[in-house]
Amino acid sequence: MATAIDLRQKAEEFKKNEDFENALPFFQQLYVIDKNEWNGYFLAQCLRKTNNFTEARQIHNEINSNYPNFNPIKNEELWLDYSEKIKDWKNDNILEDAEELLAKTNKYDKYTGTIYSKTVLYVVRHLIYKDENSLALKWLDKLDFNVLSNSPFTFKGQKYPSDQKAYYIRYADVLIKLDCHVQYIES
Repeated sequence: MATAIDLRQKAEEFKKNEDFENALPFFQQLYVIDKNEWNGYFLAQCLRKTNNFTEARQIHNEINSNYPNFNPIKNEELWLDYSEKIKDWKNDNILEDAEELLAKTNKYDKYTGTIYSKTVLYVVRHLIYKDENSLALKWLDKLDFNVLSNSPFTFKGQKYPSDQKAYYIRYADVLIKLDCHVQYIES
């Protein structure tokens, strides 16, 4: 039988390579062996990243009830809300859920600021797709471009633009669609 050290080593190896599908069974076994807050946190994170939202929420509830002052799980829960309710636009209440999520975050906080930015940018993307450009502009105004990340990132081999670049692209797109880009430039 594998030891906790062996399980953690294997899980971390897969996680480092963003292979959460293969990391998941190792984190699950690790949590069975030792139900501490960090093992629960990593399991919940892995469940979220493999779209097992219901199971992730169960782990969150366990950790929150057993370790009520464990702040990393609270941040992970915000990411779970983002992944489940905002990211894929499958939610009919996306605007309400986004407002609720933004109320739990702070755009200037080093832990929740990224969740705030990603939520706003995904809602804006959704609104542009729905051709609701006036509302998209109001949502863009919630962001402070000075605090947005300027670093592009890669996930599962796919390259994504930085949040700052996405902000400027969407802002320009909305202004052009609203035919107010000239006034914006002049002012």
